[in-house]
Amino acid sequence: PEVIDCQISVPNVFTPNGDSINDVFSLQPTCTPDQYNFIILNRWGGVVYTATGPADKWNGKYNGTDCDEGVYFYMATYQFPLQEPKTIHGTVTLLRN
Repeated sequence: PEVIDCQISVPNVFTPNGDSINDVFSLQPTCTPDQYNFIILNRWGGVVYTATGPADKWNGKYNGTDCDEGVYFYMATYQFPLQEPKTIHGTVTLLRN
């Protein structure tokens, strides 16, 4: 079988301020993963967002309320076709100005 070079890029800042520019945060895969699980946590380790597909995007809210500006942690587990499962983690900064 042919191996396809699939990757995920992750922005490090987003600005959910309603200007339609960079208003949501998501992982950006170059291929559709067979498996995908993505969570975002606040600084106390509380889950503020979960996604089960790459089309899901975080709008900077938790239960309909704007989250505070600051650094949030993410962790994603995914598997592309014909590749081993991978887990990545890092941080994203939420800015509202």
